[in-house]
Amino acid sequence: MATIPPSVAEEDHDKFVKLVLEEFENLYEGNAIRFGIRPLEFAVGRKKSNNYSYSSGVISCV
Repeated sequence: MATIPPSVAEEDHDKFVKLVLEEFENLYEGNAIRFGIRPLEFAVGRKKSNNYSYSSGVISCV
């Protein structure tokens, strides 16, 4: 679960969430490292779910 950083203006929340969700969808083992995700962490996360939701300023894996 993650929250939108306070540095993101409220009017930009929807754009920010859209960008984050697109990054998750396009994430693969080769580029996950740029986000500080280790290959094993990436593999475990992919097995859990590829579905993300956004509600009340919180992005979560479902």
